[in-house]
Amino acid sequence: MTTSRQLPDDNALRHPDTGHVLLAVLAQGRHAARLSMLLAIAAVALLGISVIREQGSAVWAAAWRNAPAAALWLSLLVGMVQRYYALRVRLDSRLFAQLYSHPSVSDQDLQRLDHGLALLGAPQGDALRGLRSRWTGALRLLRFQMTCCALQAVCLLAAGGLAWVH
Repeated sequence: MTTSRQLPDDNALRHPDTGHVLLAVLAQGRHAARLSMLLAIAAVALLGISVIREQGSAVWAAAWRNAPAAALWLSLLVGMVQRYYALRVRLDSRLFAQLYSHPSVSDQDLQRLDHGLALLGAPQGDALRGLRSRWTGALRLLRFQMTCCALQAVCLLAAGGLAWVH
């Protein structure tokens, strides 16, 4: 992923073609969200199967008594965190799509966006945030989302490995 030092200046980021690049990258968050949902379904199914296999005893699903169950519960927890980041990435994607629907992004467009976000309770700084800062924030959220998805998969695989060892 890109850091703010690798991004061009705000003037270069104002062009809609440049914005479409960001929108295409942020769209990858949808794929991570779908994969995360499948991983969560698998974790719930495995927990359910383990309870059924133990003849209805919920002891197997108790994370404090069983390492594979703990890994499955951790996978579900990380999946919820991933869902939060997925919602934030999707919101950013829609906000950037609105910004880049104009021929060029102006400071007035950014002020209107900040004002709208402030009406919803978002903290508002003293100075106008530039596009570079906004791009960096959106890409960081996407990076967090992808990291959570990968961690969720690792937890699910660890649960399988721990169940095999036990």
